[in-house]
Amino acid sequence: MVANSHFQFSLQHQFFDALLDKFSELISAKSLIQLHNPNITMPNKSYSAMKACVYFGGRFYSFEGEGFKTSEAMLVYQNGEIYFGPFKQIGLLLQEHNISADFIELASEQTVIPSFKKRKLSLVTAALLQQWFHFGPFGFHGEWLKEMPNYNMGYIERAVLYLDKSLTPNEWLLGYGLQTLIMPTSDTTLSVSSLLSRLDICRPICILDAHTPFAYINDIAITQIFDSLESKLTKKFGNKEAFHQLIKEQGGLCNEQLLWLVDAFPNQQFQLHAFNLLNTIEKMITNSNSLGISSIELEDTHPFSLALITYYESLHKSLFQKNRDAIEFDGKYSPIKQSYPIEPLSPLREAYHLAKSYKLHNLEAVLKVSDKKSNNLHTNYILLDRDPSATSTEDLLSLQIIKNFY
Repeated sequence: MVANSHFQFSLQHQFFDALLDKFSELISAKSLIQLHNPNITMPNKSYSAMKACVYFGGRFYSFEGEGFKTSEAMLVYQNGEIYFGPFKQIGLLLQEHNISADFIELASEQTVIPSFKKRKLSLVTAALLQQWFHFGPFGFHGEWLKEMPNYNMGYIERAVLYLDKSLTPNEWLLGYGLQTLIMPTSDTTLSVSSLLSRLDICRPICILDAHTPFAYINDIAITQIFDSLESKLTKKFGNKEAFHQLIKEQGGLCNEQLLWLVDAFPNQQFQLHAFNLLNTIEKMITNSNSLGISSIELEDTHPFSLALITYYESLHKSLFQKNRDAIEFDGKYSPIKQSYPIEPLSPLREAYHLAKSYKLHNLEAVLKVSDKKSNNLHTNYILLDRDPSATSTEDLLSLQIIKNFY
């Protein structure tokens, strides 16, 4: 691959700052907020009208000190507090305080565990990218719970042809997350670029790689980028043919060349992304809540992003936390390495990747990845269809979250 493989494609890369600069030129964060009508459904902390509810029959894990405590049953009380204990003891507690309760019997394999924390997410840039198409092995929106078994060039070709039909004539086909590192060795970077150019598609195509600052583009995109550079009186390439030859030899754009894309992208399409931005953020927040994520650790640094984050913090302050650069793992602090700025919001996705890296095979180690020292995790819990401790690392992503308790 032409781009340096050691260069992590992170949100600190100036390409993303340049994108947000363009956003703020097209429409201010203040204007977006003034036009916006919040429509987020978040957990209701008032349980005064609810009966108490007792869950039993499944498996119940809660943190106690530095380890886990297992219990026979769980009581979700009127004010939202959760208690674990022997089934008989919880029954006596209800009788003593004359509390009416519903009793729900879980299947033996269903499991309650502390909820998850989403780490190192740049909310605004993530919302921007999620308006593009995801070309990784987890589907167009990156939400599939299992990797595609046959992730190859054939899939990329079919996906591009399919997505092309959904766009208006003047739109670029924009994508991200294409993972060449897990494709068959015969599918090279140059193959991706050649594929995009030989397809019968009459629009610019740009797809960002998932691991390096690299963009795969077709011939039409190359031409529009050259014209954009020429309009800025940048005469460094001599002629269009020389520019085409350079990009084709590289297989696409790499490193700082990504900045050429910012001026070439059509303003009308970016204005549409800007107006959809807050709705996309709300969808992400609501989706993360429904998946059992109790807090989101933000990494946003751009002034445009920070203005929007301040707005959302005023609405849902308890959801967001400041970023840390490391997590505690087995008594040591390990830096968090993320190969792409936005991962899908499955709460088990990040635990899955670290579990594979550290070869973890037990529930406690997986939950350490989710940061058990967060205060929220001691009161927020989720119900899974199976016990993670009885699930192989490869199957973690297939666990289904049935319910969250807030």
